[in-house]
Amino acid sequence: MRNRLSFRVIAAAIMLLSAASVFAQTPEVVDQVEQSLAKKRLQGTWVPDLLVTKQGAEAYPLSGRLLSFDESQFARFEGRRCVAIGAFKIEDGFLRLEATERSPWDLEAGTPRDKTQYAFKVEGDLLTLCFSADNKGKAGDLLPGESRQVVVYKRQKPEVKKASG
Repeated sequence: MRNRLSFRVIAAAIMLLSAASVFAQTPEVVDQVEQSLAKKRLQGTWVPDLLVTKQGAEAYPLSGRLLSFDESQFARFEGRRCVAIGAFKIEDGFLRLEATERSPWDLEAGTPRDKTQYAFKVEGDLLTLCFSADNKGKAGDLLPGESRQVVVYKRQKPEVKKASG
């Protein structure tokens, strides 16, 4: 009787370990899932709200700007004018934008680049982006500093059209 019980316990343990190994995730799988979730969190239209400097946060000084993410594409607007469109991806903890069509805009002082990377963080309806000159920033580092600009965006809620009655 005792041997049967021991056998059942061992058999149950083996089954549990086997099942757990099926669901074990490699670092690559975990990274893919995290990238996919971050990409989903970015979807929508974002409006700059705060400019963060070493002195603190202040209202973003320019109005009429938007940053939009749709599937794997992004678009940046200044008023009604689209200033950049292209593809985006999340890689190594960075948001990487690759413009296919563009015109210069203020954060890209000097020669405009077709590829830029941002340290970023999405928390609900807030998106924080840190642009650093020459892509020297670190993933997850959202602190302002020399050659670094940090902007906090708010998600723009879709307008709900009321039915006329």
